[in-house]
Amino acid sequence: MQRTLYLLAAALTVVGCGSSDGGNPGPVTGTPGCLPDGQKQYVLDTMRDVYLWNDLLPATVDLSAFATAEELLAYLVSFQPLDDFSFINPADADAAFFGEGQYEGYGFSSRFEAAADLRFTRVFASSPAAVADFARGQRILMLNGRTIADIEANEGVDALFSLPSLEFTIR
Repeated sequence: MQRTLYLLAAALTVVGCGSSDGGNPGPVTGTPGCLPDGQKQYVLDTMRDVYLWNDLLPATVDLSAFATAEELLAYLVSFQPLDDFSFINPADADAAFFGEGQYEGYGFSSRFEAAADLRFTRVFASSPAAVADFARGQRILMLNGRTIADIEANEGVDALFSLPSLEFTIR
């Protein structure tokens, strides 16, 4: 099994419900093929398959002990205290964010975890960011040789993200 640098291959979006062993995928909008048990099984299968710390997960998990897929994910990530980046996005929020599956700009999204702590939250496949080996969770330390704190105190990082080229220093 090939592991990637992502904490999860992508944020768990409960749009394809069901298990990897033939469960019935379907949107989360309440269609019969996408029941809460299918969502929980999908989360567990995905975590066991692509989660960076899947070796820390318990061998058996009683899915009936969790009311929602979100509760299950919270339990599973509790085995790795360093994981602040695994989450489940509602299908409608994900669809609104990704639109038709295209990206603009450098091909990533980011957010501040704390003042001057800017992190990649998503990196789109085949984007300039992916080609540069950026990965979800990495910290952006500098842009064009300037610290994030300096940029935020002046024009803000969004102003730099609109530039046609940008030098990143990441950790």
